[in-house]
Amino acid sequence: MELVTKSRYTTEHVGVFDFAGRNEWSDNILIDEILAQGDRIGHESNVKAPMTEWNMCLESAEFGKLANVIVREGCIPYLSSFYMNEKDIKAQRYAVVDMWGAEYRGNGEDFTQSHDHRHSFVSFSYYLKCPKNCPPLVFDELNVKIDPKPGMLVCFRGDMKHSVPKGKHEGSRIMIAGNTMVMPSNGLMTELLKTEGYEVNAPISNS
Repeated sequence: MELVTKSRYTTEHVGVFDFAGRNEWSDNILIDEILAQGDRIGHESNVKAPMTEWNMCLESAEFGKLANVIVREGCIPYLSSFYMNEKDIKAQRYAVVDMWGAEYRGNGEDFTQSHDHRHSFVSFSYYLKCPKNCPPLVFDELNVKIDPKPGMLVCFRGDMKHSVPKGKHEGSRIMIAGNTMVMPSNGLMTELLKTEGYEVNAPISNS
């Protein structure tokens, strides 16, 4: 994992992971599913580009596979590094509570306006297709820009403002984003989410 910081004087950072070449899910299937959905939100979210339904982790087995790996190998390592408390972080349950795909078509019009996900404990972006000269993921208050690559996962605190500027490029920039919450180890909310099909990890052993 690479930690990207504003400067050596700040502890605010985002986690960048390389998931390229993983075979637990199919990037090609994910791309096909995102393109098949088209624009389901009608530009009514912060994403001003074609966007899928919000809860693709419930609609698609492939999204569900990716969600599981993102929690275990993205969100948990990121939080462990950020808070420097690996034992407690691994002992929690995390649920991917929404997960969607977006296509930025390189037409000079598609973009995402600056916003945050402050209801989310950890948010993430996973990149499937990244044409040459496609726009970065921008963390507005940190003055950090991350140039996406296929297979890159970016994890960040939900209250970090971020955006995607307009860009002109050949081919579509296709990505997946989502949010997580911390669940009680035992409780009605955890069981309800699991019953409805949400991914809720078991605590990770520290042995």
